[in-house]
Amino acid sequence: MIDKKEIWENIKYIAIGIIFAVALNKGMGLILHTDLPIVAVMSGSMVHDATTPYRHYQFLEENFNYSKEEIDSWQIKNGFRPGDVLIIKGIPQDELKVGDVIVFTYEVQPVPIIHRIIYIDEKGYPFTKGDHNPVMDPDCNLNQGTVCWKRTDIKGKAVLWVPWLGLPKLILFNIIAFLRGG
Repeated sequence: MIDKKEIWENIKYIAIGIIFAVALNKGMGLILHTDLPIVAVMSGSMVHDATTPYRHYQFLEENFNYSKEEIDSWQIKNGFRPGDVLIIKGIPQDELKVGDVIVFTYEVQPVPIIHRIIYIDEKGYPFTKGDHNPVMDPDCNLNQGTVCWKRTDIKGKAVLWVPWLGLPKLILFNIIAFLRGG
């Protein structure tokens, strides 16, 4: 027999949990000056593995003359796995620098993207690449001077990394994608 009191208790705790999560996210957003203070890593574009020496180091050495030592001196140097969580802090555009891991959205794809700034042009536009990706973000073209996204699309820079905390979101996301046929 299902106890109605127990069902209502469960519903109450779920509602309290949702309210707490929303309040925490809004509060952190105010403190960290961004509308996206917590981001779960959903793809493998920042994974470091056996291909990292070529896809990350060699690409940056060949295309931008960065040394391995310079690359390893960047604040967050080891990449992330799907299911990890990043804490994001909004900072002014002119304070971003090469090596920063930022979160941004494209106008055509509002899903948060987590990539590293690998170059900043003379106008202050940051160009990005996922550490695991073999090339820069596809719509970045230094030769033609096009930019990857509008400045307002940058949500902030990663200041803290928590392994596996976003695993429940990743699992739910994959279940929903599977059920949709994707």
